[in-house]
Amino acid sequence: MSTDTPIKNNYWVTYFVVLILIATMSVLRYHSLHSTVYDMGLFINNIYMISEGYWERLFLSHIQPFGVFWSLFYKVLPTDSVPVFILVGQASLLTLPIIGLYRFYGLLPAIAFLLYFPLWYNALFDFHIDHLAVPLLFGFLVMEKRGAIAIAVVFGVLLALVKEIYALQAIFCGIYLFLIRKHRIGGSILILISSAYFFISLVYLKIYFNPPIGDVGYDLMDVHPVYSWLGSDFTQIALTLLTQPDWVAEKVFTDPGRLKYLIYLFGALGFIPLLRPGILLITIPVLAHSLLSSEPKHYGFTHHYTAGLIIPNIIAFSEGLPKAKKIWERVRLKKVWFDPILCSGLLICHILLSPSPIGRKFYSPNSWNYHYSTYLPSDRDRLIKAALKTHISSDPNKIVSVQNSINFHYLMERKVFRIFPYGAAEKSKYYTQRLTFRQLIEFMRTGKTHRVHIENKFADYVVLDLKRPWFNGDQACEWVSGKCKGGTGFENSFMELIEKTKKNFEVIFKQDEFIILQRINNKFYH
Repeated sequence: MSTDTPIKNNYWVTYFVVLILIATMSVLRYHSLHSTVYDMGLFINNIYMISEGYWERLFLSHIQPFGVFWSLFYKVLPTDSVPVFILVGQASLLTLPIIGLYRFYGLLPAIAFLLYFPLWYNALFDFHIDHLAVPLLFGFLVMEKRGAIAIAVVFGVLLALVKEIYALQAIFCGIYLFLIRKHRIGGSILILISSAYFFISLVYLKIYFNPPIGDVGYDLMDVHPVYSWLGSDFTQIALTLLTQPDWVAEKVFTDPGRLKYLIYLFGALGFIPLLRPGILLITIPVLAHSLLSSEPKHYGFTHHYTAGLIIPNIIAFSEGLPKAKKIWERVRLKKVWFDPILCSGLLICHILLSPSPIGRKFYSPNSWNYHYSTYLPSDRDRLIKAALKTHISSDPNKIVSVQNSINFHYLMERKVFRIFPYGAAEKSKYYTQRLTFRQLIEFMRTGKTHRVHIENKFADYVVLDLKRPWFNGDQACEWVSGKCKGGTGFENSFMELIEKTKKNFEVIFKQDEFIILQRINNKFYH
């Protein structure tokens, strides 16, 4: 690794410039109401509830104990400021590897990292706890390179705490230490700790903290529908992968969406990471999750599921550069052309794929999420936020059903919220009582789950905006030029849900197609 830099401390200047740019863009995107309830609103709600003492929210849906640190913002800051600080915090951690890359690998790897499109989508697409995988994986790989194996193992264990998929990735970090880098003791320790944590998370924490609501719940033997094409349970999936790998590979690598995902991920770095396959061993769980899923967003290059791939790909790129240069010279191309042509390729890929200010999406009027107007809060946005605070109670016990494309902290800082049409066009089930640590210990000892009290009721308020992307739950139509694209089916269904909602709710505010409704008779619909 090189420790030379063109100008001393240049990496600090680069870091703060990029941090300020990304943090400003993500905060402006939130203030212009272009973030979504799924997922930023969900995280705000969880962080708020954790700060109120509902520690069990750390294990709701996903096992994410690091949420406790983000909840501390609610203890020391005004509530209006919390979303700003969590977005700035996310940006600061995502861009942190710039310093180490510039310092230890040189300018070119730092440039590649800054231009790598997944970094920008992870920074600008709402807030996700997954962003922690970026600095933790960088710490793991750099500490291993410097011979600080104990510290590398600590980074690996911390990675396991981010979310279940990263516990699997931490296991593969241990395998990387053991098999590729020959650190037998450190690798074994990391494999054992991460495996134990993954087992506890899956067998105990996930089941206990996600009790069934009606017919919906978590069962260890259930297979998520996105993997059902491989089999109905874990045993069948394993058999399919082991006995029919050619069939699985054919399905994966002949699918245009998955193939595009792989080409973009590696092509945006000139396919140089493939020259260091040992490092890419770490990416297997994340890639497998994306490529084996039948859910298109899991292998969509604009989502946060690439967080665990960014650093391994960049480090493999950095360490593959010497070999790439040798190949370049072997085909008798001029050595002095290598860096300029590579940088040009990195820049072109960034322009084509990234949502940054030099990316094409920034200037495309069809890109509702990333067009430059996204970062310019309007008078209409300010009117909406004022109307929400005026017409909707701040009582955290009041339930709001909100369109997924209207994320505002005021709506999320309550005990229960729902995504339209749930709680609006139809009643929605939820449980209200606390899950205690004592009951968790009892469950771990006996295996008996604690029965929770289920309520089934309408929300108190419904919030809709017909000028923002329409969602049925978390399923959206393609939103182009202020309209649903691709036929009238989704549009008709959405309007029917609104009409159904109006049977139980009355409009209390309506302006410029922004609507707030309130339940007609609270007592009757309990």
